[in-house]
Amino acid sequence: GIERCSTVCSAASITGIRCGGIATSRMPALAGTARMPYGRFLAFNAAGGLVWGSSTVLVGYLAGSVPFAFLLARRAGIDVRRVGSRNVGAANVLRSTGVGRALLVTVLDVAKGAAAVLVAYVSTGGSGVAALTGAAAVVGHIYPVWLRFHGGKGVAVAAGVFAMLTPIATV
Repeated sequence: GIERCSTVCSAASITGIRCGGIATSRMPALAGTARMPYGRFLAFNAAGGLVWGSSTVLVGYLAGSVPFAFLLARRAGIDVRRVGSRNVGAANVLRSTGVGRALLVTVLDVAKGAAAVLVAYVSTGGSGVAALTGAAAVVGHIYPVWLRFHGGKGVAVAAGVFAMLTPIATV
């Protein structure tokens, strides 16, 4: 159920939020959240969860936006944005540079999706922020800031994200 919690009220007043009787939930999914009197939820914990979670999602986007396909093909002297399907992904690297680099691109793309989720889960302890960070990694791969928002399709990154979030369903 729901109960009044003076600890959460004092934490809210420290952050400058007037709480006037915040109720918190004992449900594990809502642990660390406080229900504001006007019906909104504000996530906060000892590490400043709202800011910490937002920065974790931003780090997930930046990790996802590292264009391994572009970088590895460029080392071979090929710009994958100009050859083949013009897509910055492992399949175009396979067609333009060969199996070795394509396999490495696939492994690195899966790893960056998995790493984003793992870092978010370890740093925040919540699967909700981890899922958002994984989604941000996929968006970062599709729209990388480094390549003027033209990236790959995000399949390998999404595979890494889903492998961490739902390993049994992914296999």
